[in-house]
Amino acid sequence: MNSRIIALVFILISTASSLQAQSSTEATKDSSLNALRKANLFVQNKVGVPLKKFSKHLTQSLGKINIDLSNKDVYLTGGMNFAKQNIRSGDFSSPFVYSVEQKNVFKAGFMGGLRMDGKYKAKYPYALELTLNKYATGTNYKEINTLSPFIGGFSNFKAEDQLFTLSVSALYKKLIPVMDTTKFKFYFVAGPSLDVRMSGQSLDNQVRDNYSKLFLRAHLGLEFNNNDYYTLFFHYKQGLHSITKSPIKTGLNSFNMGMMIKASDLF
Repeated sequence: MNSRIIALVFILISTASSLQAQSSTEATKDSSLNALRKANLFVQNKVGVPLKKFSKHLTQSLGKINIDLSNKDVYLTGGMNFAKQNIRSGDFSSPFVYSVEQKNVFKAGFMGGLRMDGKYKAKYPYALELTLNKYATGTNYKEINTLSPFIGGFSNFKAEDQLFTLSVSALYKKLIPVMDTTKFKFYFVAGPSLDVRMSGQSLDNQVRDNYSKLFLRAHLGLEFNNNDYYTLFFHYKQGLHSITKSPIKTGLNSFNMGMMIKASDLF
């Protein structure tokens, strides 16, 4: 009899423990679910609501933007460029020594791209130009080291005479009132030009990353529009700062000459 009572008590204790464990597990699950719901609600309030407001505001703002290309002309442009670098190495020093080959000339390369012409507020003519440029530059060293009579001209810096850039120009156009402007138009253009260097550097220049990535230059030029059949241009770009890093000072100047044709006449 006593053994039966003991067994019954043991069974009751085990059952109670099992129920308590199950209750504890369910409570833990409920607690986890509540925490997850709270976290989700917090994210919705702190992130979701502001994000929806921002998305709605952005959609409304973009809807107000009216890009009108009907009164703008898109041109294909291409031609040749002639470029030269004027180099002053200053107190630059390196373990490399190069024999100087003086090339104080503008060397020929080529360019091509797109241009869009329009009028700001239907009154002020302007142009936006995007071109790819392959420069083969002349290199004019202003400072040359010598150890006469043993060693001729040399430099610790060797200029990159091959450059490939992406150029963006914003130009103001001014009509020059000569000849019959109903058929032939001469324009003077001026504005800033930003070149992004896309070509690499020689291993020696990579050591100190001598060449800058961006070049800012002044862009000036003359253009002749022949009754909208084509436009001939002659442009000059003057460097506004050194395209190499201190203490090396390098100015990049170039001429562009070529022709523009309306894209609508070709396609």
